Amino acid sequence: MWEFVDRSSLPEEVKSSKEFKNLECDIEILKDFVKDENKIENKTKAIKSFHNKIATITEPAFREFLTKTYFYGKSNSEKKKFIEENNWFVTLYPICNIEKYKVIFLTTAKYFSPINTFYRFPFYIYEDNILNNSLTIVDEFDASKKYILNQIVENSLRYCKNVH
Repeated sequence: MWEFVDRSSLPEEVKSSKEFKNLECDIEILKDFVKDENKIENKTKAIKSFHNKIATITEPAFREFLTKTYFYGKSNSEKKKFIEENNWFVTLYPICNIEKYKVIFLTTAKYFSPINTFYRFPFYIYEDNILNNSLTIVDEFDASKKYILNQIVENSLRYCKNVH
């Protein structure tokens, strides 16, 4: 989604934040790395590592900055109004409009992970009525067997009762 964001539409407080600058820098480095034609030893491993850094450090820090700046202490109607009035935000995080979608594509990991729409408490999509009247497509299903088994164990441990 990053490449579709018009940087001039972003508020100055976003563009000047260290979280935005760090994320933008990491994405640009990753893009340069990917398009580099030179044969670099362990290039695939380095790209994977950089993807992981963005996914686990810089993007969550940016998301937390946005959450603190625009959503903490606000009512649901204020949060929804912000989302409706700020197309740049919806471009970056289309998940915030998930209720409007009739076709939902998810990886298995996303299906079993809490969904954060920014105006609701995070929720599990499979436990919510959000899927009613929607076509849900779960991708990477074959590669997700281990993940599904781990989720089943974790979910069962949440509801574990002592039978003694």
